[in-house]
Amino acid sequence: PARPQVIYGGDATINVAISGAPIRKSVRFATRQGDRTQEVDCFHGGTAHFAQRIERVTEPVDFCFRVGRARSRWHRVEVLLRPVVESAEVRLTPPPYSRRPERTFALGAEPLSGLRGSKVEMLVHSNRPLGHGTMTLSPTDGISAARTIEGEGRGLKGTTFRWTLDVSALVKVQIRDIHGTPARE
Repeated sequence: PARPQVIYGGDATINVAISGAPIRKSVRFATRQGDRTQEVDCFHGGTAHFAQRIERVTEPVDFCFRVGRARSRWHRVEVLLRPVVESAEVRLTPPPYSRRPERTFALGAEPLSGLRGSKVEMLVHSNRPLGHGTMTLSPTDGISAARTIEGEGRGLKGTTFRWTLDVSALVKVQIRDIHGTPARE
């Protein structure tokens, strides 16, 4: 890409197409951070196409491609400091009178439903250190008012939301990193 970007902690594949004389030497991918430079061989992706993957990027990095004594200009991979939900786990505790067991599951693996009065705890993990999060419960009955629940920090990258099931509702979670940047989705 012309201006490569990667989400904090994510991976990116950088490609180059080289024109001119036939390439007889290995194409190298060079990165630099501060005064430190590293080089690795590129993967051959076709006639004159080469690529290299950078992984777990947490800060901007400059890069260029080299062949023999020739080199491209330096480019920069920008790091998007936008939090992304990596996982969400739900613990559903039915009311004591039901004598049903507590269930723990990944959000999306099964429906988030239970008996009225069930206690719910949802732990959301992000790719970035989190500052806080909010959850909005919008009842679908057309009578009950929406309510907002503030998340509680859990570790560096987690936020926990707790509530009691009392009516069917749509759940919307918004997380923000330690700098206040909201998640896109």
